[in-house]
Amino acid sequence: MRGLFLIVAGALAFVKTPVAAVEPAGAKIWHTAPKIVADAGESKQNVSEPSTKLAEDMHQEDSKTRTTSQAPVTAHPTTKYPPGHEPDRPEPRRDDMRGKKAPTTVDRHQASGEHGKKTVHFVAANLVLPLAVVFGACVIIGAVLHRLEVNFLPESAATLLIAVLFGLSVRALIQQHMVNPENFVFVNSVILNLFLLPIIIFCSGWFLQRKHFAAEFYYILIFALAGTVISVLIIGYVVNYTGATLGWHSMVSLQSAFAFAALISAVDPVASLATYSSLNVDPLLNILVFGESTINDAVAIVLFNVFNEGAIETNADGHLVVDYVAVAQQVAVLLFGSILLGFLLGFFLTFVIRVSKIGHTTMLMAFYLWASAYTMFAAAESIHLSGIICVLMGGIVMGAYSRQHFKDEATGEKVDFYLEACSKVADFGVFIIVGASVALIQSTRGFLFGIVVIPLLFVARACSVYPLAGVCNAIKWSSLKSEDYEVQKIGWSHMFMMWHAGLRGGIALVLALEIKETWCPDKALIVNATFVVITILLIGLGGSTKFFLSTLGVRMGVENEDPDMLYKGVSKYEARLFDGLHTYIMEPALRADEEPHEETAPASSA
Repeated sequence: MRGLFLIVAGALAFVKTPVAAVEPAGAKIWHTAPKIVADAGESKQNVSEPSTKLAEDMHQEDSKTRTTSQAPVTAHPTTKYPPGHEPDRPEPRRDDMRGKKAPTTVDRHQASGEHGKKTVHFVAANLVLPLAVVFGACVIIGAVLHRLEVNFLPESAATLLIAVLFGLSVRALIQQHMVNPENFVFVNSVILNLFLLPIIIFCSGWFLQRKHFAAEFYYILIFALAGTVISVLIIGYVVNYTGATLGWHSMVSLQSAFAFAALISAVDPVASLATYSSLNVDPLLNILVFGESTINDAVAIVLFNVFNEGAIETNADGHLVVDYVAVAQQVAVLLFGSILLGFLLGFFLTFVIRVSKIGHTTMLMAFYLWASAYTMFAAAESIHLSGIICVLMGGIVMGAYSRQHFKDEATGEKVDFYLEACSKVADFGVFIIVGASVALIQSTRGFLFGIVVIPLLFVARACSVYPLAGVCNAIKWSSLKSEDYEVQKIGWSHMFMMWHAGLRGGIALVLALEIKETWCPDKALIVNATFVVITILLIGLGGSTKFFLSTLGVRMGVENEDPDMLYKGVSKYEARLFDGLHTYIMEPALRADEEPHEETAPASSA
């Protein structure tokens, strides 16, 4: 529920309260003549028009204190007025403060407390209640779908569709000028970046199957690095050609096309991986899809920043101008700097667990890991590195070396459950924002552009998956024994399911919102198209995962299989690298102290 509270808190930032603005304290003094109240037993003096000096003194006094303890205003009794031109005398202030001077106060209807109370009522009725209903409906419908084994509509897709209804309510508020649409986009970006993504990415690293990942590490890099570059090149040039030459859409800038290609190449197969987990699919397919999506995000972020920060620009002739030094510098700093920072922070935070013995308390350990995700993300973003890459690396390190500090196995299970619940809530938040934002799209240009892009995404995905899978199989065939090769060979069914897992999600949306409008006039088009692509791919591909798994004969129900099955194929050089890093660096520094937890036997009574 923590993610829900954060979303509600962020919503307060963009609500236009239908209550009139509070007038500054003492403002009514300038609309009427000053009120003169004498002490008890004294006669009231005649009120005269204040001079310029008196007005200045009143203004200074009012701006200095603005409290209920202001001194009463005194007039100049010597001022004379012609007959018939005396100023109107206001009604004297009636109060029960006998024997005291009445303070200057703000009208009670304009008090900030009254203003805040009405704001709370408005937000509760128009934002919190609809959002709570949407979240509850998502949970209930997800439980029903799971109970009925309805696999054609994953929970994430159901959440998105329900969130569209919430978006319609927000749209009604915008039409009534109660919600600012520009602030809504800003708040979405802040919530996605600072509150939802950190815990999602951290859990991706925390739950990583390290031995399977190590066994397929080089092949995952091939798909993530080469595959992402191939996808960006195909999408970028085709989008530019269809816009600048064919006129199918309004995006004619080559730099804008490649920035869009980079952000939309970040795959996020949340629905596919959820189905894999529930069906216990082939471990090879699971780790290839999960590993590629994990590293692919980092590569897409780096490529996007290269175009967004101006290292690659478009000249007057429409050709790309590449500053290779700037590109190399940005890639080195952003990618390797973020990885190094994540490693160091993960190492340090794990060392703190060892020293503080916090792993002996389940609740505190869970809170510590939750806070670690946001600490690493904020630390990286504050020095202009990638918080996503940093949190991913830190999550991998902490997931590998923090578990040994838990008091027992039950503590680890509870901590895992807590983190998984936090990640699930954050996923709900991402799809609620996507669904609500889709309902707010008013321009048909973004919708049509998204429809045009989807077939192009399928083609680019196929051009990257199938050829690179053949390269990986060639490397495996030349380096592995025949029996190991048969286990680790990437079959045609694996290739198709990897192509099928090319969904898009929160990373693409965050990058779209980060495009600088100073150079990209097509930002609104890109953001709207990204919403459309995420929605259609999630419903279409996410809902058909089980059908294709069954049709292609992919192994399912794989339980209690040897966790070292894929790791057996790792060469001795790779094994030495991983084992050396673990044995000589990580384990000595982060090893759990052997501290027996023996209960002291009660003293025997005499």
